[in-house]
Amino acid sequence: MKLLVFIFALALFPIAQAEPMQIVWKNNQQPPIILEIKDLQKMPNTSFTTDLPWLNGESKFTGVSVSDLFDELDVELPEVMTVRGLNDYSVDVLKSDIEQYHPIIAFLKDGNLMPVRYKGPYWLIYSLNQYPELDTPAYHSQMVWQIEKIELIGDDE
Repeated sequence: MKLLVFIFALALFPIAQAEPMQIVWKNNQQPPIILEIKDLQKMPNTSFTTDLPWLNGESKFTGVSVSDLFDELDVELPEVMTVRGLNDYSVDVLKSDIEQYHPIIAFLKDGNLMPVRYKGPYWLIYSLNQYPELDTPAYHSQMVWQIEKIELIGDDE
């Protein structure tokens, strides 16, 4: 019986890894936008290969650039947004950094969906190979994995 439960749990694992990501307004004046991987896959995708301090060697990441995400949703990119992971880690990301360095919200690593166990399903990534000046603790700390929520500040806050 335990074996059947284990096999059933393994069969559901891909479903469990694909939790939706929310975009919410801190003032709660607008309903949240709920995004699943299938939604991001329909948007213009960007790929790049980069080294990251948490991985051995280069990996190819595919996702939606943060700018394209906001364009596709017809939401103005705020001056600051808070990106929050499943572990409640959060960091503020500046509009100026998004516009200058083009980070992506990756959902594929080397062509495969990223399970929660391996920093997925959504990971904010800057290309350290394209922008080596970002290979610093300050920018490493902005690369939130297991993104659960992006919080935007409303105009009246």
